[in-house]
Amino acid sequence: MIGDGRPFEPTFPEFIAFSKLINGIKEGSKITSIKFRLEGDEKEYEISQRLPMYLIEEALKEYSEDQKVEFDTEPVQTTVTRPDQRSFKIQKADRFMQPEERFMVRIVKSFYDYLLAEAPPAGDRDFMPSERYYALIASMLQDTWFLSSNAPRMVHHSKGKAVA
Repeated sequence: MIGDGRPFEPTFPEFIAFSKLINGIKEGSKITSIKFRLEGDEKEYEISQRLPMYLIEEALKEYSEDQKVEFDTEPVQTTVTRPDQRSFKIQKADRFMQPEERFMVRIVKSFYDYLLAEAPPAGDRDFMPSERYYALIASMLQDTWFLSSNAPRMVHHSKGKAVA
């Protein structure tokens, strides 16, 4: 899950706090209080009674399980460069991406939802159909050069091969 000790995770304070919140809830920890502000209202509010905390925990747990792509894909802008032929340099931004900046998440989620609707799991024997769906999505992204910085601007297919 987000910030789960993977290499190259962002280290800015808000990412660490968000990671602690989501992973703590998933591991069974309970929230004891939440502070927040609403847009257009300068007052800071705090909730600490158990019922609201329970409802927030359940909502976050359910959403983080049902919408893993939202948490695992592009929470922070990542830049990968190749300073020389033997190494890669990975840089993470010091802020979360804005929802409208997360094209990769939107396309993967939309494609996944499409596959789920058009090729639903085949009953109880279809264990983890998400692996099959994500393999198809990865193949599509690779075949369309989506993941390549050297992708041609326009891709036309000729006998199954991409050409510029």
